[in-house]
Amino acid sequence: MALGASAGGLEPLKDFFAHVPPDSGMAFVVLTHQHAGHLSLMAELLGRETTMPVIEVSKPTSIEPNHVYTSKPGCHLGILHGELHSVQPDPQASLRLPVDYFFRSLALDQKHLAIGIVLSGTGTDGTLGIKEIKGSLEMVMVQSEEDAQ
Repeated sequence: MALGASAGGLEPLKDFFAHVPPDSGMAFVVLTHQHAGHLSLMAELLGRETTMPVIEVSKPTSIEPNHVYTSKPGCHLGILHGELHSVQPDPQASLRLPVDYFFRSLALDQKHLAIGIVLSGTGTDGTLGIKEIKGSLEMVMVQSEEDAQ
């Protein structure tokens, strides 16, 4: 399951993980907008809300159930053959869309097992990836505007 969030997404993420059983059998990938060089506390902050291991991906990493994975600041995550990869985005790109990038790779790699959740934010990151996941006939969820910060 992949969760994408932009500004204001920390509280919904913390709330989500505070309510997820640590033995659900699922793996969770958290995608946020963080600039390169930014000191990220995401893994530490989410680790306070769950007993599942929270891992910041910096090298190819096999996905395990009952784990939470985050990206390094300034990097995108992709998935290929069930393995997470940290990818440097194109420096020439005018837009950085880490949620779309991962959702699209998730739909291609996991097909009918893909689940995507978009939390908070006013931008469009995640919308194209959601279409890819829905194209695989899988589950997508979006936080309502009234609940977003």
